Amino acid sequence: MNFFGIGIGEVILILIVGLIILGPGKLAALAKSLGRLSRNLKKMSTDFTDTVTKEIDLQEKEPENTHHKPKDTEERPADDSLDKEAKTTDKTSKE
Repeated sequence: MNFFGIGIGEVILILIVGLIILGPGKLAALAKSLGRLSRNLKKMSTDFTDTVTKEIDLQEKEPENTHHKPKDTEERPADDSLDKEAKTTDKTSKE
């Protein structure tokens, strides 16, 4: 068995040293916390992967010709009267 690139003997040695240094109570609490952290990280990773997969599937199903500009960004003809008023206002305010 290979656990994070180390063998079973090395894992047992690390556990024994941890037991000596931390004691049985703290070692159990640490193991519980690490297990909870591992479970949460796995759940977050799975949720993220599912979300990305769903978004990619939606993009692939969407036809190419449905990509339109939003109404707010459509080009509109320029209104010269607004530009003339702005220039006139600037000239009068400078005087």
